[in-house]
Formats: sequence, structure tokens, C-alpha cells
Amino acid sequence: MEKIICCNNGALCNLIKCIISCMRLSDLKQIPFQIIWMKSQNKVHYNFSELFLNQFDILNKSYREFLNTDFQKNLIYKTSRLYLQHSDVPIGFSKLNRDLTGKLYHDFRHLKGRAIDHEYNRIPLNLQTIYRNYLDKLVIHSSILNSVNSFIIENELFNFTAVHCRTWNFKNLNHTPRESQRKQTIKLEELIQKILQIPGKVFLCSDNITLIENVKSKNNNIITRNANITGLSPDAKDGFIDLLIASKSNCLYLTLHSTFSEIIWWYNKNNPDVYFI
Repeated sequence: MEKIICCNNGALCNLIKCIISCMRLSDLKQIPFQIIWMKSQNKVHYNFSELFLNQFDILNKSYREFLNTDFQKNLIYKTSRLYLQHSDVPIGFSKLNRDLTGKLYHDFRHLKGRAIDHEYNRIPLNLQTIYRNYLDKLVIHSSILNSVNSFIIENELFNFTAVHCRTWNFKNLNHTPRESQRKQTIKLEELIQKILQIPGKVFLCSDNITLIENVKSKNNNIITRNANITGLSPDAKDGFIDLLIASKSNCLYLTLHSTFSEIIWWYNKNNPDVYFI
């Protein structure tokens, strides 16, 4: 029997996008899906069951192992690009997945700009509803939600702004050419000044400890979780907690082309204003 195989090899947010795409594709085609998720082989380093409670069909094997099996009978979905039907958006819809010259990034060119990734409030409302519904069906582990709720209550985060500042400052991780290019264009001092100018209570998550320590020393209204500096030691569960806390905000300052930022927005149901830093 044909199945849809979800086999993205990225970090948690890329996997989440791949999974909800397969959930939609499964409903549209009326065929089941499986998820390749091997704790020792992916970038998450947790079992699926440690993060989510769904009783999905999980294949505990590497992508390489799967390729040596009967994979040709199945529909393989391995991209983090959200699945779209041709009727969902027109050709050329994507405006933000472009370089400084205005050209689509190479991995969007074959789609002819028919993509909603990183488009935020430009995404048609019906597609926002569809994918937020699938996110709701991806049941987060209660221990993670308890950590999120406890932190929000302890820090009185009931009307706040969330900032996710990705500088691609990971340690011991290989960067793609695009990530390396972004890292070279980042001006840390300018980012620090932008964050310091944000009014009110701010929850900050970042992969850059210099930035975090600098802004916290200058503004007592900026809150971070001591348990995790997102990205320095890329612990998926800690990062997921940061992400979900940020998603409870009323206003978002995000990093363009960061999937972590993107998933913060997808989880946010407060119709927040979105700015890019």
C-alpha cells in the first residue's frame, strides 16, 4: 500500500513543517503517512514521543536505511516547504524568499514563487487556518506545556513582545552557504540597539550569548530563560519551550528566513504585529 513518507533531516522547526505538510497531504490523498525519526540520526536528539503525544507511525531508522528498502512504492516528502496545491496561491506569490537582487532563492525557483514559507501575514487566511489546525493536531507533550505555562506565570508575561534574533552563531554546526552569507551581514551592535528600543516587557530568545548578555545588562524589562541560550547548545526541547513562550506574545520581532521565527508566528493565535530585525 502506498504511503507518504515524511523524512526531513533538519532541525525541529523544519521537521514540524514537514510533518504538518504530510498531515495535509495525507488528508487530501486519503493515504496514510509515516515519519522517519531516529533520535541518534536527526538534529533533534529526542524521540518523537518525548516532544509530542500523537500515536503516529514512526519509522525508527535513518533516511539512508530507508532508501535501501522498498521506498519507490511510497510518496517521499522531505522538504520543509509547506505543501501547496496549485490552486492555493498563484505563481510568483512569494515575495520574501528572495536575495538582495530580487531573485528567488534557488530552492524556490522550481516552485516559480508558488510558496507561502516565511510570508507571514501575506499568507491567505484560509491557508493560515488550514495549517494552524494541523499544528493544533500535533499534540505537544504535557511536560513542555507545563514548563511554558510556569515560566509565563512566574514572569507575568501576559502582555508582552517577543523577539527572536537569529545570528547563525551555532557552535559545532555546519552552515549552509545561505546561512554563512546571512551570518556575514549581521551587525551585532545595530541589533542590540534595535532590541533596546522596543518598549514594554520583552521576551528574548537568540543564538548569540553576547547579544543576550548585553541587552539584559541594559534593560531590566528584557527576559530570557536561564535554562537555554537557543542555538549555543541546540537542545530541541529547550528551544521548543522558548518558541512556545514567544508564541504567546502580542507583538513579534523576528528574523527573516529563520524557520524558528516562522514557527513562532504559526503557533501565535493573537494576530500579532510582525516586524523584522
